[in-house]
Amino acid sequence: MYVFVDEIYNETIIFWLEFDNHLHMSGHPKFKHFSQKYCPIFIDQMLKSLRLSQQDMVALLLMQREYLKSPSNKFIVDFRDNVQFCLKTVFKVISPEPYLNEAISMIGDHPDDYSTTELWLFVVPSMISDSYFPSNLTKIFEIILTFSPDACCLLIKTSCEFLKYFIDHFYISANNANTPEISVDSIYKWLAQVPVPASNVLSRDSYIEEDVLSAFISDCNEIEETPGQKDSTRVIYILTALSIIMESVRNVRVYMDSFFPMIEQTLDSCFEVISHFLTNEEVCEKTCDFMVSVIKLSADIHPSFEMLSAQLSKYYQESDLSCFINPLITVHDLCWFKYCRSEWKISDCKSVFDHSINFLSTHDSRDHYRLVERLMKLFRTILGCQYDDILHFMEVGPLLLVAIDGLLSEVEHTFTECYFALMEVFTHPTASFCPERPETKSIVFNLYHSHIKQIVKTCGGMLSVMNDTEISLIGMELNIVTELIQKIWKSFPDKIREDQGIRDMLLQVPNAFYPEARNLAALINNNVHEH
Repeated sequence: MYVFVDEIYNETIIFWLEFDNHLHMSGHPKFKHFSQKYCPIFIDQMLKSLRLSQQDMVALLLMQREYLKSPSNKFIVDFRDNVQFCLKTVFKVISPEPYLNEAISMIGDHPDDYSTTELWLFVVPSMISDSYFPSNLTKIFEIILTFSPDACCLLIKTSCEFLKYFIDHFYISANNANTPEISVDSIYKWLAQVPVPASNVLSRDSYIEEDVLSAFISDCNEIEETPGQKDSTRVIYILTALSIIMESVRNVRVYMDSFFPMIEQTLDSCFEVISHFLTNEEVCEKTCDFMVSVIKLSADIHPSFEMLSAQLSKYYQESDLSCFINPLITVHDLCWFKYCRSEWKISDCKSVFDHSINFLSTHDSRDHYRLVERLMKLFRTILGCQYDDILHFMEVGPLLLVAIDGLLSEVEHTFTECYFALMEVFTHPTASFCPERPETKSIVFNLYHSHIKQIVKTCGGMLSVMNDTEISLIGMELNIVTELIQKIWKSFPDKIREDQGIRDMLLQVPNAFYPEARNLAALINNNVHEH
């Protein structure tokens, strides 16, 4: 394909790239004659060459970022871009209408033929201009909205480019009487299903710092002026795409103080979006994801951590949406050194903890596993760097009960955070940056005696649950859990007393009903300590 395009079409492309410089002669009879005779020939040639390029483009997309490292691969991308530019020039001197009608017909007649559909979706934007935005374009975008997110990667990429071009010119042509009425929300909703290619299209001409954030602030200003919540799908798309862009530069830090006002304005815009959509969990979730990226990006220019912490704590308590805990975790994770002894850190976290405990006291924690996960992550984040202070100033017992209950969670991330939270309390493997307090050991000792029985019961219940899971999933009892217990027993003869009675009770735990298994585990623990 490369040789074919390079040898046959290279000179042709160069000629038509320069053709744009001669459009001032379009009124000359010879220019008109040339255009009418040769422009259709060029269009036909380019349609054939674009079809030939599709297979290579699919391969390049599957290779993701690596494809631009090869000159031959870069050529095929540049070739397609140049073709599109040339076609824009050609359609300035000949009518695009017959080609647009053909495109609509071909796409409508062959919606399952990705090669034909992608070809015309790529070409049609070359026909659109501020002065030519035909109403029948809606037929194309309606077909795009039926595409599955799992469709061919090149088709999805070209569809995203088409929709972005469509939206840009739709807004520019909005006052034109011939501009079609469309549901822009439906477009953003579809784009939100394919956030990666959509964000690539969005970021193609944007500098990752000021340009991206400026665009977001501009979008937020439009949202603020819009009554109701009809823009929610558009906001979700924008925030999803921006979060992916920010994630792609997660190792980048901003060091210039001059950038601070932009960061502050971006975070203010995030809070404006939150205020506008506080009852919409999906929008708040996406906004918080984006805020996490912005806060990380700006960590070294010290944004107003105290103000951010207070606002996030306030919104969480007002909405009961756990997504606000995520950026709060980021704030406390980044500012531990500069503000490690600040009272506001403990105060804001305590407010979040108290509110969460009250909420979970009337709700099943299994239905709110994300809250439990995020709560435990915040707990161990602040506990890790302020261990003695947290244990001294906070009543952490209720949090330990949530963590113990979370050990039974079927959600891996929730279980893991609960496990590490308990580990942080009782073994404190991380380094603190606050002075040691003489009463800390006594506090931990009391917490241990207050909760060890519940922890042991939960572990016994876990053995019962795992044994039941083994039977329900495999269809028979293979005694996997029992065999593991026996193996552990034999592996640690010096640490586990060879007591047949205790061993027999331990082997009964997996086969017992859940409540009985919990009590058996507690009884075993008592017997072990008595010996």
